Amino acid sequence: MKQLDAPRGAVETGPCQIVDLGFPRATDPGMPPRTAPVQSPRHYVSGPFRTGTILPGAPPSTRVQQDLAREVARAPFTRRQIARRAQLSTDTVDRLLSGDTWCDIITLVNIADVLGLRLAVAPKAR
Repeated sequence: MKQLDAPRGAVETGPCQIVDLGFPRATDPGMPPRTAPVQSPRHYVSGPFRTGTILPGAPPSTRVQQDLAREVARAPFTRRQIARRAQLSTDTVDRLLSGDTWCDIITLVNIADVLGLRLAVAPKAR
């Protein structure tokens, strides 16, 4: 097998290489500031995360994660089964459902898929 020269900016790490493709990093001065909320989702909910009232000024992602928690509660699976099928730890699922941490898009899609849900983008109700 022919061995290729390492690309410019590659760092040798044993049998693998880490390649710097020149994309900006979050720490680069030209990058926009992080837009994720600083507080956990449950900070924006009065009462229990799954059933509580979302407070005014909460990030829109709070509603999505609360809806996910409600769907999981209705699911015919245990949290452990959902975690296994979504390839997550049970701890991660528990933290998402209690509002202790934010859900990223990949995790959201994986859990929705396990629950048989289809995510869709739609206009807001007016």
